[in-house]
Amino acid sequence: MTSDDEFEALIASRLESNPTQRFFLATDNAQSQSWLLARHGAAVCVWQQIEPEGEAEGKATAERTQSHAHRHTPMAHAVIDLWLLSMCASVHGSNGSSYSAFAQHMRGEKPAFRY
Repeated sequence: MTSDDEFEALIASRLESNPTQRFFLATDNAQSQSWLLARHGAAVCVWQQIEPEGEAEGKATAERTQSHAHRHTPMAHAVIDLWLLSMCASVHGSNGSSYSAFAQHMRGEKPAFRY
């Protein structure tokens, strides 16, 4: 698993050499999303901000339900994130993640790791 600190270091390093670069963040974790948005502001974009559990009716929330017990957002959110991620210039995903590998596959690339 790739940690938030590792993603943050990658973003900081890329911004140091290219301050205008932008990053699309595909995550179902409200805490990770909030932290990276706070650290890098407009350099990080998301499809939809994940609201803390119970705060926003009809929006992506950190609430876990029976239909997606191990996810923090609805499956539709994951599919949209996956499609948008696959449209990015490159994919830097979690090590061993089939989600990241599938985004690379959708781009016509061979995943950088085996899962």
